[in-house]
Amino acid sequence: MVRFWRVNRLASDLAEGRVTEMDKLHYLVALAVISVLLTALYMFRPNGALIAAWVRLFAAPVILFGTVMCFFSNGGARGQHLLDRYVCLSLPLFVRTLVIGVLVYWAVLLGLRLTHVYGSLRTGEGARIFTVAWYGYSVILAIAFYVGLNRAIARIARKSAA
Repeated sequence: MVRFWRVNRLASDLAEGRVTEMDKLHYLVALAVISVLLTALYMFRPNGALIAAWVRLFAAPVILFGTVMCFFSNGGARGQHLLDRYVCLSLPLFVRTLVIGVLVYWAVLLGLRLTHVYGSLRTGEGARIFTVAWYGYSVILAIAFYVGLNRAIARIARKSAA
């Protein structure tokens, strides 16, 4: 059964070997579909390719460092099942991060509209500041995702070692 929100339950299922190979395939396919959809969303924005390139440039070190840390959280060279844990846990953690991230983003936009600051952020220097803030927010969301992923993988690795 594919879990989209309950990370702790999925971590327990992985530690106890209850996630089937077909379930793992479903997690992998779901991650691929989400990645394609998010990449496509950037293409429909003005300067979409440029925006996507900047976001990837800023997020790349976080992704690389987070992945390496997952390897060590899993037990390093002595760890087992890293790819299963990484792929399966990524889906619910990504969904959580995305939902919470969008809610916070909308709350900030609503606050900016209510304080009448939003209009000044749509053109000129305000637009540049808003864009840089968006890049920073994307990096913060990537960090939050990898912190959660590392914690979940470390929890499973400790259970498996015991």
